[in-house]
Amino acid sequence: MRSFKQSLLLFSKGLAMGAADVVPGVSGGTIAFVSGIYMELINSIKSLNLDALRTLKTQGLAAAWQYINGNFLLTLVSGILTSLFSLAVGMQYLLAQHPLPLWSFFVGLIAGSVIYLLRQYRIARWQDMLLFVVGVFIAWSVSVAPAVQLEGTEATSGTSKSLLEAARNKAESAAEGVEPAKVVNFQALRIPLRIAVSLAVLVLVFAILRGPFLAAGLARVFTPWASIAYPTKTKLDLGSGDLVVKEGDRAQIRVGVSGVVPDHAKLFLRTGEGSPREMELEITDGSCEYTLASASRDFSYRIKAGDARSDWHEVRVINSPRIENVQVGLEFPTYLE
Repeated sequence: MRSFKQSLLLFSKGLAMGAADVVPGVSGGTIAFVSGIYMELINSIKSLNLDALRTLKTQGLAAAWQYINGNFLLTLVSGILTSLFSLAVGMQYLLAQHPLPLWSFFVGLIAGSVIYLLRQYRIARWQDMLLFVVGVFIAWSVSVAPAVQLEGTEATSGTSKSLLEAARNKAESAAEGVEPAKVVNFQALRIPLRIAVSLAVLVLVFAILRGPFLAAGLARVFTPWASIAYPTKTKLDLGSGDLVVKEGDRAQIRVGVSGVVPDHAKLFLRTGEGSPREMELEITDGSCEYTLASASRDFSYRIKAGDARSDWHEVRVINSPRIENVQVGLEFPTYLE
């Protein structure tokens, strides 16, 4: 299982993959390969098969989630979607306003991935070298081709060649003077971009200050079926939590307190659906306890100490046997008749 820092790093890789997908000709798979998660991503996607459904049916949701590497896919896809709905606006702006630095960055990224790939898988056969050269040539040809290619267009029957040449020159000269900033109104995107960047900064600051708390919150949102507690500085140990006692016996609630230990803890007692009654308990030697001398009916309790708070736990009282009905019959011996 990944730690919070590892999950945050994986989420950042998802952000980078989503941003790369916005740029034409650049794939998020390149980012996945360079960042070292490509094979895990491929294997996780491959695990989305019929065996996963069988595991879900026979072993339950938790086993199926582990089988498909669900935490990895969820974290990565969350980063990709976050990038598409926030950073993508900035990428479109950079693509239109500063295309050369942006393309240079991604070209360098792709070139670095090629070098890394060649180090991992060395070309040993001449057939592999030939395919490599052909692939490089095709990629170079596509990259240098203009978006609107009119050169080499043949005139159709009945069309003047001189007119075609004049139209071609005029179209190419007009395309060279097109400014993306005048075609696309980026002013309207400034407010959404600022909001997205502000939210991203707030999430980042919160992640730095309260990283485990954020991780638990995200886990509770994306995996609502799992029981995940928020991290606290004070730790509570209630043992089994729920109790079963016989009517009239004493019920003892003992709670261990560790971490940042306060002087007192609060005990909340509730009977049925009524309002809870609050009591203050003194914490001594890392524990506190409450004893009910004679339990007569079921109740529930909760403990709060420092920044930690337990769930509601039940104390079930088993009633003692009671005589509800008595019938007495008399049968005389025959000699008395």
